[in-house]
Amino acid sequence: MNRIFILGLSVLLVALSISSCTGGEKLLFQIDRLKPAKERPPFTENRIEGESCVGWFFPIYFGKFEPDLQAAYDNALERAPEGTQSLSNGEVFTRFFLLPPLVYIRCIAIVGTPSQE
Repeated sequence: MNRIFILGLSVLLVALSISSCTGGEKLLFQIDRLKPAKERPPFTENRIEGESCVGWFFPIYFGKFEPDLQAAYDNALERAPEGTQSLSNGEVFTRFFLLPPLVYIRCIAIVGTPSQE
């Protein structure tokens, strides 16, 4: 029993070390302004980030598996200082976390500088 447990644990550790358990960020595209606006200086120089994530936690997966870009944008505006109406100098990233076959989390993130219209 003890030998089987150690063998199983060894196989699991080797499988986890071979697979990539976490994924890095991947820049999808850069945007000058996420919402059309007149050219004005940024509201603040601090960059803000909004994120939308979806995940699967079981070996049987159902449904659509796409994070919502609009939800990530809305999340960024919620974190912005008062008076922010759009983002300038924006970047959109994807992030993921993978632990096969039980966990797969996928996120889309928007990072930008708050600005006013």
